[in-house]
Amino acid sequence: MSLLGDGVIAIWNDIRWAAREKFYFWHDSEHIPERVNIPGFLRGRRFVRQNAEVEWFTLYETTTMDVLQSNNYLERLNKPTPLTIDTVKYFFNVTRGLTKLHYSNSMGEGGNVIVAGFQFGTNNRIIDELTDLLKKIDRQNSLVCGVHLCIADLEASNQETAERKARSNTNEVPDLVVIIESGWAQALSNVCDEFSASIAQIDGLKVLRAPGTYRLEYELRNQES
Repeated sequence: MSLLGDGVIAIWNDIRWAAREKFYFWHDSEHIPERVNIPGFLRGRRFVRQNAEVEWFTLYETTTMDVLQSNNYLERLNKPTPLTIDTVKYFFNVTRGLTKLHYSNSMGEGGNVIVAGFQFGTNNRIIDELTDLLKKIDRQNSLVCGVHLCIADLEASNQETAERKARSNTNEVPDLVVIIESGWAQALSNVCDEFSASIAQIDGLKVLRAPGTYRLEYELRNQES
């Protein structure tokens, strides 16, 4: 499958214009390498918007959800580097969830994705309806090469850390994260319209980050994965 493990960190963020160059330097040369070197982290990918509310979507994959609550990861969150502190203070529109992979089906990796974040309370029927919808999209769209549904650990996602405090802005947490992959951007544009119309029919599902299309901008794998 195209997701390498069962643990997934999903992050949306914008950044103030004055810090764009700083963000790219920090994210590519320090932050993603630092994260990927934590035991249990398998890969980090950053996507940039094609048609979406928020400019960047970053995805980290870990062997298990337990890695996202490990001492190694928490130590990094509570000891951010000076460059991290100086960069994340420019963040806004931050949505971040520590999630576990619930459903996944794929036949490859696509460099173009639809991503969306939702809240649903405690109605597990919604999880089943979203899963069925993803299966339908996968079945009916030959150019979709992967569909994934992740469920957040809300306690872990809301944990207060030094890095979170350094952002000095609200960090919204999604209950559910959907990822749909394709190798062809235009195919996803059409699927995004279909998906957006379908989720509007799911009673009780609240859209936190509306479905948007992104393309892969940067990827780094743990050399041992």
